[in-house]
Amino acid sequence: MDKLDKTLPDFSLSLALVDALPVIFFFLSSLSIAKELKKIHSLGGLLFNIGRILAYSGGFFQVLWKLIIALFNKNIYIFHSQIKYLLPLGFIFIIISLIVSHSTINWKKLITKLLSMPCLIFVFIIMFCNLLMISFLFTMNQLNTKSHWKEECVNVIFQGSFLICTHIASKNEINRKENKQK
Repeated sequence: MDKLDKTLPDFSLSLALVDALPVIFFFLSSLSIAKELKKIHSLGGLLFNIGRILAYSGGFFQVLWKLIIALFNKNIYIFHSQIKYLLPLGFIFIIISLIVSHSTINWKKLITKLLSMPCLIFVFIIMFCNLLMISFLFTMNQLNTKSHWKEECVNVIFQGSFLICTHIASKNEINRKENKQK
C-alpha cells in the first residue's frame, strides 16, 4: 500500500465533489427509468434496478476513493478498482432488462418523446458529450489534473442532460395520463 501512496493522483476536494455530481444525476435518472419500466414489466424493472444499483455503486466507490485521497492522502485502491467490475456488470443487467422487456416498451412513443423539443436539445448534448468522452479515452493524460477536470465537466454535462431529458419525458407522460382521466 505504501508503494501506491507515493503515486497518488492529485485530486483536490473540489474535484472529488464535482465527481459526485454525475453519480447523483445517474442515480436520479436511472431511478426514474426503473420506476417506469417496473410499471410495464416486473422482471425487466427488477433487472434494471439491479443494474442501476451496481453501476451506481461503482461510481459511488470511485467518488469515495477520490474523497479519501483528497482528504486523507491515502489510496484505498479497492474502492478505485470496483468501478471496473460494478459499472460494466450494472450495464449488462440494464441491457438484459431492456431485452427482456423490449416487447412491452412503446419504442415509437419513447423515440417520439426523445426527438421532440426540448428533449431533442439534450439528446444532442448527450451525443456530443459521448463523442468527447470517447476521444478522452485516447487523448487524455490520466495523470494530469486538468484532464480530470475536463473529463468531470463533460461527465456532469452528460449526466445532467440525461437527467433533464429523463425528467421531461416522465413529466410529459404524467401530463398525458392526467389529461386522459379528465
